[in-house]
Amino acid sequence: MAEQTNLLNWWESLDETWQNMFSTQIQLTATYLKIGVALEKELSDDERKLAEINENFEKNSSDLKNIALKKLILIDEIIIGRATKFILNNLKPLSLMTNLESIRFNNCQIEDLKSLEDLKNLKKIEFNNVTIYGNTSTIFSKINDIEILFEKSSIQLSK
Repeated sequence: MAEQTNLLNWWESLDETWQNMFSTQIQLTATYLKIGVALEKELSDDERKLAEINENFEKNSSDLKNIALKKLILIDEIIIGRATKFILNNLKPLSLMTNLESIRFNNCQIEDLKSLEDLKNLKKIEFNNVTIYGNTSTIFSKINDIEILFEKSSIQLSK
């Protein structure tokens, strides 16, 4: 019960941008599970429940939200992006996702990369049409054995 409360509190603490990013990921997972149900794949009870999640995350029961959030924090790959440019003031919400091996950022401005230091399983970071502000040298020096790709992206010391 405490874990459920903690995950729901974590969700409520997220700003709208992060809730939208993670809701998209939850919907992708649900779509994948719906395909599994249609193909009569063997799924756990929680996965079958998650396949039926409401697109409007807030309309789901606390139990279903908890199932979705537990699945979310265990993923190993995520894309953070939108069709139009947006701002990520910090990446702290990702620090709970300790299984992440690959992150792709699309169409955003990132203010602080420091939270990526906590992701010990990270193997690949992609920046596509991203502007990173601030001194990143300390962050990139602490991240070892990671493939870092920049496409149409830049690092700027100040705004």
